[in-house]
Amino acid sequence: MVDRTLWMDIDCGERVDLGEGLRLTRVLAPSDCDVPPFDPLLLIDDIDMNGHGFPSHLHSGFEKLTLTVDGRVRHTDESGHDDILNPGDVHYLFAGAGFVHAELPVLRCRVIQIWFNIPDVVRSDRGFAKIYRRQACTAHETDWGSFVQLAGDSSSISLACAASVSVYRIKPCAEAKPILQGVGLAYLLHGGLSTPKGYAQAGQCLAVRAMHRPFVHFKARDEGCTLLWIVGNPLQERVSMLGGHVVKAT
Repeated sequence: MVDRTLWMDIDCGERVDLGEGLRLTRVLAPSDCDVPPFDPLLLIDDIDMNGHGFPSHLHSGFEKLTLTVDGRVRHTDESGHDDILNPGDVHYLFAGAGFVHAELPVLRCRVIQIWFNIPDVVRSDRGFAKIYRRQACTAHETDWGSFVQLAGDSSSISLACAASVSVYRIKPCAEAKPILQGVGLAYLLHGGLSTPKGYAQAGQCLAVRAMHRPFVHFKARDEGCTLLWIVGNPLQERVSMLGGHVVKAT
C-alpha cells in the first residue's frame, strides 16, 4: 500500500508568459530553504518556445534533464557543443560548480525540464552537458504497452541523485505497475488514467509516496495514456534556489 497520494493539477500551477512567444507552466514549483517536498526532485517546467528561448546563461548546484516533446530545439554550451534536438531526444546538464549553456527553438517547440538536487559532495564538481538521441533510448514492449527509461539503471544517463525518469505508454484500459521506491511522480502527457483518487487527464500530476509496496497501479482510460514517471530516494539535504542556482541551506 502507499502512505498517501497527492494530486497537483497543472491548472493550479504557475503559468508564466515571458513574452515574445516564450511561455512556461511550472508543473512542480520549488521550495526554498528546506528539504524539497519530493526530494530529490526540485521542479518541473513544461515550456513552449515559439521564436524565443533562453540565451546563454549560467547554472550551478543541480542536475537537469530536458526532454524534447515537439518541434526542434538548439542547445549550445561553454564546451563548444552545438546540437539540434528532435522529439524524443534528451539533454542532460550537470551544473555542478557552474556551467553556461543556451536553449533556443529552431521551430516552435515544447520541452519538459526536470531539475534534481545533487548530493552536496559533488556540488563543487565541474559542470558538463551531453545529448542522448531518441534512438539510443531502448523501448521495452509489454502486454500493457511500452516504457522507455530516459535516466536510471538501464539507461545511458546516470543521475548523481540516483533518480530514474521513464516515459510510459499504456494501451487503452490496460494496467501498468511502475516500480516505486521513495517518492514517485507521474506527469500525464496524453490521455487519461484511473487511480484510487479518481481520474487524471493530460496536464495533471500524481505524486505517490511508497510505504509497503515496491510498485504503483496505473490503469489507462479508454484513450490510453502517456506519462512521465519520476522515481527517487530522498537526499535529505536542505537547499535554496536562487534563480538558476541551487545552494545548500544553512
